[in-house]
Amino acid sequence: MSALRLPVLSLCWLLMLAGLAGCQRGARIELELVASTAFADSHLLAMPTAVELIDARGLLFRLPVARPLEIDLVTLAAAPLQLSLRGQLPAGRYIGLRLVFEPTVWFERPGGLRAPLPVDPRSAFADLDLDLAAGSRQRLMALLDLDASVIRLGPFQDLQRFQPRLSLVAGQSPRRDAGSWAPAAAEVAALSQVLRR
Repeated sequence: MSALRLPVLSLCWLLMLAGLAGCQRGARIELELVASTAFADSHLLAMPTAVELIDARGLLFRLPVARPLEIDLVTLAAAPLQLSLRGQLPAGRYIGLRLVFEPTVWFERPGGLRAPLPVDPRSAFADLDLDLAAGSRQRLMALLDLDASVIRLGPFQDLQRFQPRLSLVAGQSPRRDAGSWAPAAAEVAALSQVLRR
């Protein structure tokens, strides 16, 4: 074999391997966010930036929010929000999920007075038991318990920090002609029971 043909064959193998790697399809998830809150007369303004998932091997994966914008988390109790996420996940089993926010959220009391709340970067992962197949699309619904997420250090102290507390349920992939979907009343009721335990 000539010295010229060897680099050419090596290049062909590299191109084939690159093609095979490009054919591997990742899985996608869609996240619908609803809230359970006791802050009916107030506002909690926050900017979600990403969703982080941990798989059964302990590996962490981050899906950025496609269009980050400031939202009032209190309004999610009446009008759920579907987060548009960028990127794909490798096929596999995932055991935890958490929502990532900008470092500060704003608690706005009646009358317009605002107080900054630092977001706790060590927020726990919500339990998840999700098997993702290559090329699949999975719908998840997360219930954010705002009353439990706003932490106080003691009974006589003001609000201290924001530590998102989520509960999750997996659903079926939405229909392609449905546009957006609303969580079923049974799903919301089931999640609410989890939070009351």
